[in-house]
Amino acid sequence: MDLLRKIGISLIVIFSVFVALIIVIFEPKENIGFGLFILLVVGGGSMIPLGTSMISINSPSNRRNKIKRIYLYISLFLIVTGIFLRIMKWPLGGVLVSGGCLWYCFAFAPLELKHKYLKWLPYSKNRPEVILLSLIDFIGLNAIALGALFKFQHYAGQNALLIAGASVLLVGMFFWNYKFKREVITRKVSEDTIREQYLKIQDSIVYAKRIQSAILPPLKLVKEYLKESFILYKPKDIIAGDFYWMEQKVDLMLFAVADCTGHGVPGALVSVVCSNGLNRSVREFGLTDPGLILDKTREIVLQEFEKSEEEVKDGMDIALCSFNGSKLQYAGAYNPLWIIRRDSEEIEEIKANRQPIGNYDEPRPFTTHVVDLNKGDTIYLFSDGIVDQFGGVNRKKFKVPNFKKLLLSIQDKSMEHQKQTVDDTIENWRGESEQIDDICLIGMRI
Repeated sequence: MDLLRKIGISLIVIFSVFVALIIVIFEPKENIGFGLFILLVVGGGSMIPLGTSMISINSPSNRRNKIKRIYLYISLFLIVTGIFLRIMKWPLGGVLVSGGCLWYCFAFAPLELKHKYLKWLPYSKNRPEVILLSLIDFIGLNAIALGALFKFQHYAGQNALLIAGASVLLVGMFFWNYKFKREVITRKVSEDTIREQYLKIQDSIVYAKRIQSAILPPLKLVKEYLKESFILYKPKDIIAGDFYWMEQKVDLMLFAVADCTGHGVPGALVSVVCSNGLNRSVREFGLTDPGLILDKTREIVLQEFEKSEEEVKDGMDIALCSFNGSKLQYAGAYNPLWIIRRDSEEIEEIKANRQPIGNYDEPRPFTTHVVDLNKGDTIYLFSDGIVDQFGGVNRKKFKVPNFKKLLLSIQDKSMEHQKQTVDDTIENWRGESEQIDDICLIGMRI
């Protein structure tokens, strides 16, 4: 295709120069106008395919427009320069004006023809009709350009060309308007309807966020019971499948990071069911042991899903802790607990059970791990949104090793500083990439 474009440009240049020289050499003859017109129709008509081939139909529209503008500037430059030389009575003025006009007709105009065809084709199912209407505009504009050239060179037939070109353009405008006015109006009505529906859905989702926020413990409560802590919560969409949960029971504090199936509206609906299961396990059944809470929550969630006439395979991964002074109890469904001891250069990982809160072929009781903590130790609960985020130079996942290195590198910082550093690091890593999942991270220092 590049070779064809080069051949097209070369032939158009040669043809334009050839015709321009004929104009100069035979200018005194009376009948040059008719002869030149025949030459332009026959020769110029054969140049149209070459003109349209000078840019690929698959090229982006901004590239097509850029090349088209360049060709138009070349034509205008030659015409303006030629007129200036003619006014100054210098040689080659007529050649430049003729060359510029011919370049417009057989280099720029074919690109404009292709541009108009590609622009309006999506609005019509009748391809030949779009081609015909585009050709009408092409012929009308070229007839006006050639009429102006004939007038400039004082050839016969100038007025006929100008009148014919203007008439063809008027006919084209009428049929363009007749063909596409109704279709454009129909499309605009459809777009307005879609926009109105989108705004209604958006308003509903924004309101749903307010409802979902009601299941999240307020940060004031978090800071009251977990003074040295932070929560990094970044939904992928307006509402999320991830959520954090907290419940205070006399002498201990229960808190968790949960990751429900999906994100957006489906994930948010699942999160409401799962959060309700946690609340009932603690408030209604009085459970405080993390493993037993997860067992009961799974039972409640499955009971809720069984009410559906269709099989529901959604569920929740979770890391749940019970904290009392220096003793921590933990149970997890896929999501682990990370502990960084004071002055340690390694992360101690307490693994979760490899089963979700939801349907599972071989469900087993969740294991409760008991951990003794010392002052200065830090714990982290998190969903998989951070480690699975794509980014970096090669657009890879952030991955667990990088996350561990990041947390180890900020142990000398305050918890609020840690939150900001993790957030900044993930945003820098993500760059222009889309956030692929909800992000939820709880950090707490003893």
